[in-house]
Amino acid sequence: MARGRWIGRVIGDVGLGAFGLVLGAAVFLLFQSTTGGASDVAAEPALVFDVPAVGPGAASPEDAVRLFLDAEVADDAAGAFGLLSEADRVANVSAQMWAARNPLGDITGWSWTSSESLVTAIALEPGLSVTRGWFSSSATSTWTVVEQDGWRVSLAGTVSSPDLPNAAAAAVAASDWLSDSSRCAGPQDARLVLATPTTTFDQLCSTEGVLVGDVTAPVSGRVAAVLERSYGPGAGTWARSAPLASGAQLILVAIGDEWIVIDAISQSSRQP
Repeated sequence: MARGRWIGRVIGDVGLGAFGLVLGAAVFLLFQSTTGGASDVAAEPALVFDVPAVGPGAASPEDAVRLFLDAEVADDAAGAFGLLSEADRVANVSAQMWAARNPLGDITGWSWTSSESLVTAIALEPGLSVTRGWFSSSATSTWTVVEQDGWRVSLAGTVSSPDLPNAAAAAVAASDWLSDSSRCAGPQDARLVLATPTTTFDQLCSTEGVLVGDVTAPVSGRVAAVLERSYGPGAGTWARSAPLASGAQLILVAIGDEWIVIDAISQSSRQP
């Protein structure tokens, strides 16, 4: 019996050894194929995003900006999309997607500030929305163009500076809101599509609040982060806070030529 068990063990060891040799060979061949050891193995193809086809670009840098802005004012999404750079067309996928996203806002008019430097003044429909973010009523834009089968607008290099109402008017707006007994009873401004206001804001609708001083400040830190989670970037530009004696802050947003109270954030909610 002992001899039989010994023979069986030898046979088992031989079988395992053979299996190990086969497995080792398979691993070696796999290693060769994945590291380029085999000369007939083709490299994996890189992912390529097709640039949506459009017609030729504009004849000059000035024409590119002019034709693009004229198309935006006319709600001609296809015309505007056709004057975007290749990178911008890839990022925005199609004229239909460009129109749906409306990343520049509703441009209602424009004029040259300097055609030589490609600087324009643009007029927009102002507003604040949880889906589209914030837009001023006007802005100064310095455009960048690229030469790609004609001249086209490059949004990545274009810089816009929004025009804002006087910051001193924000404190007046906050005081007026607090002294208006029907402040939360009226219809919502059509230019605002807001996130659900905080409990602190709801409480201020029916209780008194007292401002600390008559100066507001741009939002920052946690307050800015809370607003940007709902409305997108740039809260430090388009929103201001007015401190209350209770420790809460009224939040105002620049809409057109005025400041409008949209929410209130308590002291406890501002802690990191």
